[in-house]
Amino acid sequence: MSYNDEHPARIEHDFTADTEPRLRDPIYLSPEEDNFYVHNSMEVNGLDFTDPSGEEAWRDSIVLNKGWSFYADNADKDKYGINTNNVLGKSHIALSIIGGKHGLIEISYIMSYENFGDSIAWLSAPDNNVLHHLCNSKQYFGTQQRPDVDRLSGNWKEHASIPTVTILKQRIEVGTNKNLHICLIPHNKSRKWKENKFTLLAVRIY
Repeated sequence: MSYNDEHPARIEHDFTADTEPRLRDPIYLSPEEDNFYVHNSMEVNGLDFTDPSGEEAWRDSIVLNKGWSFYADNADKDKYGINTNNVLGKSHIALSIIGGKHGLIEISYIMSYENFGDSIAWLSAPDNNVLHHLCNSKQYFGTQQRPDVDRLSGNWKEHASIPTVTILKQRIEVGTNKNLHICLIPHNKSRKWKENKFTLLAVRIY
């Protein structure tokens, strides 16, 4: 007789799967706690590029645009964003933003398994719209880390196209006006497809 025969495995009983399931008591928040933790936990300002009729709300925030366009890049023509597609990269957009209470900047964009590339993001003073030298570089792939530049990867291996977000390492002081720059970097030839797209969905300031 084996050890397993003498000591059969014990399977933990799942009380939630019973005919009359038993669930944990829900966590109760007082009205004061609900107001603090849920309703007013974050003040968010931002730019939403997914609304087909929302262009007027963010048009004046664009202070520089080279190679980006607002349209729906899908078969049904119903999923909007600010798009670019250039194997040479260097498509450059700059957005005027004002820092929020927490100094956080979140960028939302599309990540897909083919035809999408990478961009980089950085902050500058309002009067500085110089293209970052890494926009011209084919070397900004892999694990290179810089405190002044964030990489936005629009490519992954799963066979799906999904929205994703990156919270930038860079911070912005509350009430401070800066330009948020995003530029497409050159196509990585190790990827088999021929296009080099990137789609911005939103920018949120916390």
